Amino acid sequence: METIAAESAPGRIRVLSEKVANQIAAGEVVERPASILKELIENSVDAGARHVSVAVRNGGKSHIDVIDDGAGMGRDDALLCIERHATSKIREHGDLNSISTLGFRGEALPSIASVCRMTLATSPAGAMAGTELVIEGGKLLDVRDCAPVMGTRVTAGSLFFNVPARRKFLKGESVEEGHCQEAVIRQALGRIDVGFSYARDGKELFRVAAGERTEDGLAARIIGLFGEKAMRALIPVGRQVEGMRVSGFISRPGGERAARDHQYIYVNRRNMRDKIIYHAVNEAYRSILPRGTYPALFLYIDLPPELVDVNVSPTKAEARFTDNGALIGLVKSGLLMALQAAGAEGGAPIPSGISFAPSEGPPRPAPPMILRETMAPFAPEITPGVMGASITGSPQMGEVPAISPELAQARPLELGLGIPDDARVVGQVFRTFIMLEGGDRLYLVDQHTAHERVNYEALYSRYAEGRVESQELLFPIMVELTPARAELLRAIMVDLGRLGYALEEFGPREFNIRAIPRIMAGAEHKAVILEALERAEGIGQAAGFEKMAEPVINIMACRGAVKAGAKLDPREMESLLRRLAECKLPYTCPHGRPVALSISRDDLYRGFLRK
Repeated sequence: METIAAESAPGRIRVLSEKVANQIAAGEVVERPASILKELIENSVDAGARHVSVAVRNGGKSHIDVIDDGAGMGRDDALLCIERHATSKIREHGDLNSISTLGFRGEALPSIASVCRMTLATSPAGAMAGTELVIEGGKLLDVRDCAPVMGTRVTAGSLFFNVPARRKFLKGESVEEGHCQEAVIRQALGRIDVGFSYARDGKELFRVAAGERTEDGLAARIIGLFGEKAMRALIPVGRQVEGMRVSGFISRPGGERAARDHQYIYVNRRNMRDKIIYHAVNEAYRSILPRGTYPALFLYIDLPPELVDVNVSPTKAEARFTDNGALIGLVKSGLLMALQAAGAEGGAPIPSGISFAPSEGPPRPAPPMILRETMAPFAPEITPGVMGASITGSPQMGEVPAISPELAQARPLELGLGIPDDARVVGQVFRTFIMLEGGDRLYLVDQHTAHERVNYEALYSRYAEGRVESQELLFPIMVELTPARAELLRAIMVDLGRLGYALEEFGPREFNIRAIPRIMAGAEHKAVILEALERAEGIGQAAGFEKMAEPVINIMACRGAVKAGAKLDPREMESLLRRLAECKLPYTCPHGRPVALSISRDDLYRGFLRK
């Protein structure tokens, strides 16, 4: 009882001082110098700036300078802007339901001022004099007149001078400067209509002029920040559905990176790192990129303000959406349409309607029908969650291990997209690669990955349409399983029927495969069933067959594809290439391995010292 009385004694709860409260708020907003830049640039943009100049020294730890030409402030507003919860962007509670500005919390400036030495100079248009505030550790030291500055200039120095425990967690100068530069780039990509310049230790690193938010304007901004080579690796995106729009640029297949360092996503001009959008992007690229690699993205999503809540975290890097499914569908379908359009416009390994040069020699007998199906158009569903299973752990048969950053960035040959119509099949190399020559390039097509892509798209589209036809076997294939896997197979036998397999029990642990998918007549069907069960164990039966269907289709596509080392007749090679031409996403196999690589005639000549 004495303990309870002691704990209930008065005097244990206190109101924090303004200084401590501001430093706690600063901990939520100001993590490092780059955090200060983000907040100050957002304020500049919200003030209507047409150009923002940024300069840092010592990685931003000793000096940050942000100058804008936006609407400046008079003395009264300048004094109010350093007070907590003071803002010009929110008037009433209802404004929180349709936020259109970047900053709005009214805590950034006082939070920044509480952990550094800050000077703010500002003046409204036409003023005869400006106002300058001098603040140290959150304490206002001086308010004085200054020359008009045509906007606002904020200088922050000696970051965390009064909070040494926070300062010791800052990284080295080069690391912090890298974060500062990235913060400016992210803001510059978000507002094409605003010009930006960035200087490090007195040297200007880039300057981009204000432009229009159009495809050409964004392209110019990307070139200004990353160079023309980066722009050449991108394709445009544009899709609008019921008041929602996604636009921008994404990387072509083969332009993947080992990290997300070139992924810039904006929702209503606000830079986001949102899991929902990342999921939609992963779904679109799922059967294109190797595991462990990421596409470059410059994506702009425009939604009605009332459909998105950005007031989730102090950094505002994540949001809540009223309809996650619609957003996923918009992004996924927009990216898929862009990737498919790139193929239709010459990005595909073999364009439709290709005419090969006739094979030399007398006519040959018809080859074995290894590649005998004409595939249906690929039209994947965009319903969120369907076919969305992912497997972790050791690589399974047919999977590609995560590739190293070195391999991701340096392939010996270029991804062979856009093989011309007059390409001619030269022959087969190592009984694995089909060689073609066309225009001024030599092309190598991996026969297994090409056939795997053809199988995958044919199976996927037919499964989605519910028309995977079966073929009865003259002699059933026996499959013997462990008791646990036998029970699992009983649970999914009907679902496997949707993929063309008809199975029946032959004993407590034995099953007969009585029918197989007609388009996969040459596949290793016993191996398909065994691997499908292994995947089902990893995913879990409770997830439902829709989550498992795509991994099973991947297995079927791989097991039914012509293998490396198989000798192909010239007409078989031409048949495979023609079917590959009909694919919507013919760049890679479903696991992300490239289908075709190429080398230029000039590179060959240089290699043989002919140039």
